[in-house]
Amino acid sequence: MKRIWQHVGEATSVDLNPSRSPARRLRRLIRWLRARGKAGFRQSDTDRLIREISTLAEQGDWHQATSSAIRWAERAEQSDDRALLERVGNDFRRLRRFEQSFALLTHCKRRMGQKEWNGSDPMGKCLLIERRDGDLATFFIFLSTIDLGIARGIRCIVLVEDRLIPLFKRTFPQVDIRSETLERATSLADADFVTSFEAVAHFLGWDGNQRRKLIPDPDEVTTLRRSYAASSDKPLVGIAWGSVNINKDAPGIQDWLQFLDRVPVRYVNLQYGDVAATVRRIERDSCHRILNDPSVNQLIDMDRFASQVSCLSAVITISNTVAHVAGALGVPTFVLLDGQFKRSWPGFGSDVPWYESVHLSRRNNSGWDDAFNETEKWLSAVI
Repeated sequence: MKRIWQHVGEATSVDLNPSRSPARRLRRLIRWLRARGKAGFRQSDTDRLIREISTLAEQGDWHQATSSAIRWAERAEQSDDRALLERVGNDFRRLRRFEQSFALLTHCKRRMGQKEWNGSDPMGKCLLIERRDGDLATFFIFLSTIDLGIARGIRCIVLVEDRLIPLFKRTFPQVDIRSETLERATSLADADFVTSFEAVAHFLGWDGNQRRKLIPDPDEVTTLRRSYAASSDKPLVGIAWGSVNINKDAPGIQDWLQFLDRVPVRYVNLQYGDVAATVRRIERDSCHRILNDPSVNQLIDMDRFASQVSCLSAVITISNTVAHVAGALGVPTFVLLDGQFKRSWPGFGSDVPWYESVHLSRRNNSGWDDAFNETEKWLSAVI
């Protein structure tokens, strides 16, 4: 039987040569492996593999470090450790090796059952596509996989979060968009096959490049843009500085304050949650009034939030939902990343294949100054 690893090509030194602190980007994987210390392996084997990956990472040898991670995953496959397979699959996507990534993710996300799609020709059949063990970003990153199904003549049912339904129905009028929480049971009954977004990417050959953008409500976009422009004739730029993930190393408010006064624009608050105190501090310590629209709540109504983002000239944000929504809409977006190996973003380079309008910049060892300097140059060019 052909193992899934036979689909994973050898890594090249060009592919595995990020320009910024490569060893640090593997440390999170190493810490995660060390924390596991289980999955059916002897502790001595776990320690040996961790030491091997750690040494190669410190040497900056990404080719051999990736090969070591593959050997770890092979052992995980023998014990059916799907969590580890998923981790390696996501790492391949960060390394821009999409064919290998989607093969691994398809394997680890499959669910045994009579209707699980195995890649057979589904033309004329009904295919149910669902998110499996992913966060909200999954829906935005894999937008183009829905188009692959449409192009093959597949009748698709796509399950999404309730707050995304209006936005996805407008974007894909020929697709049956349903609630993943309320309509999964009936959707399973209606479908001939069921699968994950990653499996569609694998079986239908997605190359990782996004060719589809979300479509907001055009009338609402126009209304919001006119409303916001009435208070200022400066370009509208959205900002978001926080995340519910407390482990993220994000710029502090002082870092933002030093940046905001550099470019003459009108800033719009895109940050979710109760941030009134932070907005007041920004307005107190800078020369800017932050436009805050209480009628927009992305946690409840993503359609209106998409309209808000679409009416802006640009967006500056850390890695969070705002970044994914803006990227999926095609709005020029600058994403500030720390030096860690992020789940949703390429591990190196400034471009994002699945969001052509997004530019990435990473924090260096000295802090956020260089990243914000790059942000200023980018924003001046965009507006």
